[in-house]
Amino acid sequence: MSMEIPPATGRQVVPEPMTGSPYVGRRIKLARELRAVTQAKLSQATGIPQTVISKLEHGIVSSIEPAKLLSIAKALNMPPKFFEIAHPVFPTKNISFRKSSSMPQARVNQVAAVTNILAPAIRYSLMDRVRLQPHHNISDLFAFGTRVDALGRNGVTAGDLAGEVRRIAGIRRGPIHNLSGLIEDFGVIIVKVDLAGAIGYSEHQVDGLQLSDHGDPPIIFINSQQPADRYRLTLAHEFGHLLMKHTACADDEALAYDFASELLMPQEEIRRNLALSSLREFFAMKPFWRVSVKALIRRAYKLNMIDDRKYKSFMVMYNRYGWNKGEPGPLEEETPVLMEKLFSFYTVQMKYTRDDLANVLGIGEEDMQLWLGKWLPEKPPLTYISTR
Repeated sequence: MSMEIPPATGRQVVPEPMTGSPYVGRRIKLARELRAVTQAKLSQATGIPQTVISKLEHGIVSSIEPAKLLSIAKALNMPPKFFEIAHPVFPTKNISFRKSSSMPQARVNQVAAVTNILAPAIRYSLMDRVRLQPHHNISDLFAFGTRVDALGRNGVTAGDLAGEVRRIAGIRRGPIHNLSGLIEDFGVIIVKVDLAGAIGYSEHQVDGLQLSDHGDPPIIFINSQQPADRYRLTLAHEFGHLLMKHTACADDEALAYDFASELLMPQEEIRRNLALSSLREFFAMKPFWRVSVKALIRRAYKLNMIDDRKYKSFMVMYNRYGWNKGEPGPLEEETPVLMEKLFSFYTVQMKYTRDDLANVLGIGEEDMQLWLGKWLPEKPPLTYISTR
């Protein structure tokens, strides 16, 4: 995967003000959900009637006085520029999450807000000056994915789609050593970020997510705080969601799991190579397939290689060893490279400062550091000036 710099188009990187457009209301709602602030609380903080805020968010009112917008920006700790950006905002239902079932809706909305801010900013602001050059055409996989059916009634299963990915990538057998690189070769940007820390929480309840839209390039967000073995399964799972986003199936989670399992652990080889007599033998296969012991046990169970009794016995031992809180034998972490290349273009070649990037993205310095800090240039050191 590489990038090229297209000829200058004359377009401005900084979006034009949209103070008198329906985008203002959408951006207010987005910022409010990011900060987990209700309309009533925002009204109290700004003195703006809740009815006005509600009408703005629903597009009934499309303009707001600059002074009032400034007070909203201050209350929500967002730069005024944020509300001028005409990026699309996607409903939460259009965002595919791999998350804990106990995650409160308010927190789901917060993570969705981060996604709705960063994904369009990457696509329409940062990608304004660069183009991806994928090694493989993902459109072929999208076309293949539309034929997938949970029962294989169309002659194509999620496992067949995984096999097609392997075929195109030239990996017919064995483990996929660099899953991140494989997916990036199809032109998908992987944003590896602390999804809990991004909204100020320490408890990690989201492993990954992606927008089920037609945007280009496709973007997958992955929680950077999960172990490498879980990261790979999550990434494969979200890649499956992306490729099968047009598939009509009531249980798309099951399809995504089947895709991820076949992509990382092809059943033909698993049936030949996986010993089943003890938990230790599952553990011995972990570094080879680069997935968790738990994933291998579940794969064997789904392939009817072990019965209910054996599966339950393995899982009891697994939990007794405390592996549900972290398995021994950690795998080497994978590092996606496209985000690093993208930011390197701006900071090294284009000489953008942190302030320049914050201006382009339309977010504040604090949020930018929290979400994208590892790709940003270091802050210049403090200069001490003597008073004498």
